[in-house]
Amino acid sequence: MHDIVVIGCGNPLRGDDGAGWYAVDEIEKNSDIDKIRFLKCRELGPELSESLSRSRHALFIDVSVKEEGGVVREEKLLPSPPVTAVDAHSLEPESLLSLSEALYGHVPGSILLSVPGKSFGYEERISDDLAGPLKKLVERARSILDEWIIETDRERLISNVAD
Repeated sequence: MHDIVVIGCGNPLRGDDGAGWYAVDEIEKNSDIDKIRFLKCRELGPELSESLSRSRHALFIDVSVKEEGGVVREEKLLPSPPVTAVDAHSLEPESLLSLSEALYGHVPGSILLSVPGKSFGYEERISDDLAGPLKKLVERARSILDEWIIETDRERLISNVAD
C-alpha cells in the first residue's frame, strides 16, 4: 500500500492536454517515491479504482478546457452517486472514488488540481501561456504532498506506539 497516489491525466501529444503528465514528471523529481505512487494516463479508467483503494490520499492533476485566466484550481473530491454503468472513456475522478468505495470499501482523501489549457493541437509541448500556471500547480502539489506525508508519518508513529 502506498500512502499517496498521484495521477496525471491527459494526452502529451496534444499540447496543453499533456499538462498532467508534465506535472507528474516534475513532482516526481526529489519526491519520496517509497510513499508516493505516480501514475500517468490518457483517460481515467476503472482499473485505477484499485490503486485508489490502496491509498490514504489521492492527488489528481489535469488540464481544464472550461476554466480561464491561468489560475490553479484546487478542489476537494468526494465520491459521486453510486456508479451504475461504467463508460471507461469518460470517468471523472469522483466516479473513480465511487467505484473504489463500491468495489474495495475504501475512498482516499482526494484533491483535484487543474489549470486552464488553451492549445490542444497536435504538438508535444505545453503552450507558453500555461508555463506559469503549471509551475504554480507543481508548487502547490508539492506542498499538499508534504502535508500528507507528515500526516501519514504521524499516524503511523501513533499506531506503532499504541501497538
